[in-house]
Amino acid sequence: MNKSLKLNSNLALLHAIRGVAAFYVVVYHAKFILWSGGKEFLQQFPRSSWSITDYFLFSGDMLFSAGSQMVMIFFVLSGFFIAMSWKNITGAITDKIRYFYSVRLIRIYIPYIASIFLSVIVLLLIAEISPGLYHLNSTREFNSRLLVANADLTLSNFARGLVFNKNNEYIGFNYAYWSLLYEAIFYLFVPFIYQFKKIYFIVSALFFITGIFVIDRFRVDNIFVKFLFEYNFYFAIGQAIYIYREQISRFAQLKYFKVLAAGSSIILFFIFNVLALFHQDFWADFLSAITAALLILLFLNHDVRNSLIIKAIKKLGEMSYSLYLVHIPTIIFIYALFYKYTGKTVFFEHLYFIGVIASLVVGWVFYSFIEKPSLLLIKKLKRSLKHKPELSLKVA
Repeated sequence: MNKSLKLNSNLALLHAIRGVAAFYVVVYHAKFILWSGGKEFLQQFPRSSWSITDYFLFSGDMLFSAGSQMVMIFFVLSGFFIAMSWKNITGAITDKIRYFYSVRLIRIYIPYIASIFLSVIVLLLIAEISPGLYHLNSTREFNSRLLVANADLTLSNFARGLVFNKNNEYIGFNYAYWSLLYEAIFYLFVPFIYQFKKIYFIVSALFFITGIFVIDRFRVDNIFVKFLFEYNFYFAIGQAIYIYREQISRFAQLKYFKVLAAGSSIILFFIFNVLALFHQDFWADFLSAITAALLILLFLNHDVRNSLIIKAIKKLGEMSYSLYLVHIPTIIFIYALFYKYTGKTVFFEHLYFIGVIASLVVGWVFYSFIEKPSLLLIKKLKRSLKHKPELSLKVA
């Protein structure tokens, strides 16, 4: 099979990685909002009273404790796909830049702005459905932040939201937006990166090594410092895999690579979950990025039987951005309904799966009516540029 055809045929599997990561983030946030696990759960239900089933269920719950690490997987995948996107545009540099940013603006902002309105509407609906939530004297962190977010439904916070920033809380209390700012910073650098690829990769590695001391040791939380000394490296990993994929693929064709990559990914998944539980975020992030790199190489070079489960996961990959954008307002709305009908703000029962299912449904609707039309708009833009020879753009 032609290498380019092979690459295109396996892209759906790479998007599927993003879909699984997005689903994981949904479960992670549903747990935080709709279930009181961890120490509070152990205080309420001492382990001395547990059965084998209880241990099994709690262990499963704890496997969804690395939500931030799934975002690092997004970053690696973004690096790969953006490198591919930039490579497939030909022509003068100014034309390439104009096309690249036009597509990024449509791709990111149309669903993003729509999700802001959804998030704000949910906070306003809560005032009608469960007004008591806005008058609680609660010590629970989530409830306190919800009050702050409701008070921060302002034009200034909306304006900050347009650049993926916040006042006290993100607009509409959709705190999943935090990762979009780092994506945006990366996009700003893209046209310049490919003029100096090797230098960029070397500098990225040096910054990351320095970040072991700056970020991990001193717990620095500045946005630009985090990007330069940690997150940029994960985008760089994805880009390097795409740019040097032919050379790297030689190793991926070795006899036991498939088994080793799959086995290592599973082991690393458990390790970075444990590290996340112990708040060793820097190293958990790093291992999750390595996991993403292994999975990309695995799926780029080895076919997977297109079973019903794989098809379902691929569909999840298609709607992953929508799912990421709308799951928090969806879960918050479910939380408001729980409060309305139970009067409780803490739930020890495993009810968070209701929020997960609701998020999948809302995510699919949002994808169908908001994100999918924006993708069609991008296709129209591509066709229009193909009919302008003076731009010399060849879009794959």
